[in-house]
Amino acid sequence: MERTRSADKHGITREGALCAMMHAEVTAEIEGEPGDQTIVYIGHSHGRTERYLEVIAAH
Repeated sequence: MERTRSADKHGITREGALCAMMHAEVTAEIEGEPGDQTIVYIGHSHGRTERYLEVIAAH
């Protein structure tokens, strides 16, 4: 998994991003690079927060 500067800038951990992806409340496929499946995941970075996290992943 590659992380962006934005994730680091906002203090998003790898574990937080994975949690938001695995327990996403909303997902949507968006246009990305040719040959990639690009998905937006919206969920919580852990179970003890009300704050939502948006993760964009190219598979």
